[in-house]
Amino acid sequence: MLKRFAVPNFVTLLFLSIDTAVVTFAIGDALHLSRPIVRHFHENGIITRLSFLQLLVASVIAWITFYVRAGKFSFKNWRSPSTFWLIVAIGFAFLAIDEGFEVHETLMQGAIFTAFNLKRNFLTVRINDLIMLLYGLVGVGLVWLYWAEIRRDRRMLRHMVIGFVLLFVMVLVDTLGNRREIPFLASLFPTATNTNLRWTLKVIEETITLYSEAFFIGAFWAAWQSARSAKVFLHQCTVNPLPTPARSSDSSQAARIEPTDRGLA
Repeated sequence: MLKRFAVPNFVTLLFLSIDTAVVTFAIGDALHLSRPIVRHFHENGIITRLSFLQLLVASVIAWITFYVRAGKFSFKNWRSPSTFWLIVAIGFAFLAIDEGFEVHETLMQGAIFTAFNLKRNFLTVRINDLIMLLYGLVGVGLVWLYWAEIRRDRRMLRHMVIGFVLLFVMVLVDTLGNRREIPFLASLFPTATNTNLRWTLKVIEETITLYSEAFFIGAFWAAWQSARSAKVFLHQCTVNPLPTPARSSDSSQAARIEPTDRGLA
């Protein structure tokens, strides 16, 4: 039982290993060159590119799962499992585009500042974090809406729970990481210490993001395995149907013969 529902699964471990290796390289390279440890953790750095690839992988696996579950989409049955996986595939494709082209950092945040004529301060600068939090809440809403599909596979459920927990921890770390924008927190440390602390929190934030994505990939992989196994089973039942039970006339005949056999015995 423990082996069957082990967390994390092989795919999750694979991506966690890749993430750890890339993060270690990024930090080691920066230290070797005597540069800030966030050198590779800024936008368009190798960490962002890795995150983009992982979100794209998650989207592809969700799309394959959608195809295995149904292969088509119908608005008449929007609560069906196939609809859930189509939404997930599109959602993670959007997140990949967002990560690769800084949609929420530039377009969304800029549009909000322009629409409401906002000025940059320690509150409005957190709009970026609120957008990320909104992404997470939308995901939780989908989980609640399609709970019947998610709870059917414990492996997927456990991976998704860990993925969401890491996601919300990431948002919290990101919020704490910008101490320069929060006067009270900024006054607790000297400028140099404050800068180093923000850099460290930035590295932690991006690492947690990668790990969260790895668990979502593992969740979708587990769902695809379950959907494929169910499809193979149904196909086998169609090709080799189970034998039909004996007809009632045969049963009656056997019942009539049974007393005679007992008498002979």
